[in-house]
Amino acid sequence: VILLSYEDVMEKRGWEESPFAPFFMDALFSCDIGHIKPEPDAYKAALDVSQSNPDEAVFVGDCGSDELKGAKACGITTIMTTEIISEFYPELIPKRKLDADYVIESLEELL
Repeated sequence: VILLSYEDVMEKRGWEESPFAPFFMDALFSCDIGHIKPEPDAYKAALDVSQSNPDEAVFVGDCGSDELKGAKACGITTIMTTEIISEFYPELIPKRKLDADYVIESLEELL
């Protein structure tokens, strides 16, 4: 499992101490790889690190910055989590769902 995150150096600083860090093989941050979601090169970097092909990968996202559209354009299966967007931008859900292969309400549903 690879984290692909649109973070800058200040936000990245706490990653190693995060309770989520042990659940990921690696973490790729935009500030390090020079690409942001939904740029194809951001997803390609994650595929390279994981040594995966797009048809073996799954992208899970909260729909920020058209990230699902970018993953889908790269041939990656997409899962939309609505937990955050439904609280702050519920009007965006119908449009963003169009780029989701699957929709869940929270990440716990993946367990």
